[in-house]
Amino acid sequence: MGEFADDVSEHNAIVQRESLRTRPGTKAALIGPRIYTGPDKPEMADAREQASIIIESCTDSTSSPIVDRNNHVVENGGGIAHHIFFLRKDVDNNLKIFVSWTGKVETCPVTA
Repeated sequence: MGEFADDVSEHNAIVQRESLRTRPGTKAALIGPRIYTGPDKPEMADAREQASIIIESCTDSTSSPIVDRNNHVVENGGGIAHHIFFLRKDVDNNLKIFVSWTGKVETCPVTA
């Protein structure tokens, strides 16, 4: 999955090391994905040059915040994250997912 797989592996290692989890009995909502039609961002230069397709999605963890081993919500542990990914063929000619941009937003543009 290109660098996306590396990001997921790194995130999972942090979660395990720090005993993080979502609040019991809750789960985050995935919104999207859809084809990205929004404005260019400086961080998207690689995507525009290399992409076969650019997609976006959001993860809304407002009702499912990340908590530590003491069940306290961690800083920036909830809210809405907007993700922009691109797909392109890697050196092995398989389609891979790469992260172009991600950030916290007040509302998800995918539902707008």
